[in-house]
Amino acid sequence: MVLSGDTDAVLAVAATLRAAGRRTSRLRVSHAFHSARMEPMLDAFGEVAAGLTYRAPGCRWCPT
Repeated sequence: MVLSGDTDAVLAVAATLRAAGRRTSRLRVSHAFHSARMEPMLDAFGEVAAGLTYRAPGCRWCPT
């Protein structure tokens, strides 16, 4: 499970889970990419994505 939100609230939930014997860890990310907290930067993200060139891959991927 991944939690996102205000730091104090998320840390409080994590403390409750640890007290109940659950393991917890913080993700090492700069943003909560899966949450509504990303909405303020979506326009800027869209501008960057619009400036990219998209095309089919030029080589096949073959696992070894």
